[in-house]
Amino acid sequence: MAVLPRVLSLLGLLLAWGPCSPAPALEEVLGQFLHMLNLTDPGPRPRARSGPTEAPEYMLELYQRFSSSAAPPASLVRSFRNEDRSSPSVSSVSLRTHLLLFNVSVPPHERLISAELRLHTLLLRDSRRGPGSKVRAFERRPGSKVSAFERGPGSKVSVFDLRRGGDPLASRHVHRQGWEAFDMTSAVQHWRKHNIMTPRLEVHIESAFRKLDLDIDRSPDGKHEPALIVFSDDPSEARRAEAEEEEQNSRVRRSPDEDGCKRAEMYVDFKDIKWDSFILAPAGYQAFTCRGVCDYPLTREVTPTQHAIVQTLLNLKSSDRASKACCVPTELKPISLLYLNENGVVVLNNKYEGMVVKECGCR
Repeated sequence: MAVLPRVLSLLGLLLAWGPCSPAPALEEVLGQFLHMLNLTDPGPRPRARSGPTEAPEYMLELYQRFSSSAAPPASLVRSFRNEDRSSPSVSSVSLRTHLLLFNVSVPPHERLISAELRLHTLLLRDSRRGPGSKVRAFERRPGSKVSAFERGPGSKVSVFDLRRGGDPLASRHVHRQGWEAFDMTSAVQHWRKHNIMTPRLEVHIESAFRKLDLDIDRSPDGKHEPALIVFSDDPSEARRAEAEEEEQNSRVRRSPDEDGCKRAEMYVDFKDIKWDSFILAPAGYQAFTCRGVCDYPLTREVTPTQHAIVQTLLNLKSSDRASKACCVPTELKPISLLYLNENGVVVLNNKYEGMVVKECGCR
């Protein structure tokens, strides 16, 4: 991919900024960074998209889990929100139907790991009863049946459903309030294969009793609205990470001299640079930077290139012909980043590359 080299060069420019290089214009850097995230410039112009201003509850939970110690199931997680705002249909006292529409955009080169439809269920409490007794009585019942069907154009059942014998894509009995996940992996695989970008779903809520006790939350605040979550991996990123690990294992490191080229702390607060409008989490992070001198002789600890060695020797001979080699990042590592893209899709990238200085050297 062409994106990764641009990320590394841009972040290298930012993190290495010091006496060896002029300060880049902030507007230029922001524009490049937004372009690499497939975002529009959130500057003074009014933004066209209308999306959640906060991270959806589930995506924030995933970010917190995978940015700590838990191993993520995929490098990329996208949350596609429901774009159908029509009211639910009630055909009887025991059946309610919700229409959902998702604009699913996953690059074709990525490998699909899994997908799930997440619905936040609501218990419909009877005002004539105490809330405690209502919930306890409801939990003793089989619960309402929640089923998700694919709705084809002009019909209630798609060709995909007919091939499956008219069965729903996913179904289960629910008797509690909160998030419920329905496996949609095979459905998303089918949509990708047949280039279906905007699948429409029909969610049925059926009660085993005379009156419905359950519904789903469709409030458009972004926190509990229905979402299609897609987990995927980028094979090219995985191969590059493996190559970097092998290279790292083959190196030998010793502590650099006190004044020599080495890594130093540099905390970045996204609010300070006005990037908090599209980066949902983290609020900031330890990016580190490279500081110190690259004096002759350049030792193995600063991993000099042949060019850096020649430049240093020439500087000793004639400083007006060549400057000293610069202390710059030679290896970068990723962080987990939760952000909004230009379509209002919340994306969790568990390995957003090129964000933290791992090692410094003379170049």
